[in-house]
Amino acid sequence: MMALNMWQKNIELGVNMEQETILGYDKDRNPIYPNKKGYITTHAFIICDNCAKAIKTTGGPRFGSICIECYKEETNENKH
Repeated sequence: MMALNMWQKNIELGVNMEQETILGYDKDRNPIYPNKKGYITTHAFIICDNCAKAIKTTGGPRFGSICIECYKEETNENKH
């Protein structure tokens, strides 16, 4: 019942349950998404190359990955 209420609340707020959140970007700057339910992944962290923040606790290693904050800084620097 609780899960149904949360689902209804998300619909009322306009939250798309199918929308994927980008957690960071790999070395080729492809997005890193959360794991989907039922998928088997490694239990290795994906760590940001710039600030050493944990991007994701599974699916690694992905050397050269960067977090969202560092990606935004990188794209802003390239604009100037």
